[in-house]
Amino acid sequence: MIYKESISIADRLLVTVVDEVVDDADTFFPIIDAEKWVLNWSTSGKNEKLTFSEYLKK
Repeated sequence: MIYKESISIADRLLVTVVDEVVDDADTFFPIIDAEKWVLNWSTSGKNEKLTFSEYLKK
């Protein structure tokens, strides 16, 4: 819930995506709405399971 509430007041999102399945995970970042956000840049980390991205509010 804290992620969803925080997005509404942010101007920029710095997002790290970890491509890994965690069986007992119970907290997830909400899907980023393409109508409200634009991807500014994205790059992979040294580990191919990591992606770092910056989104800017439209």
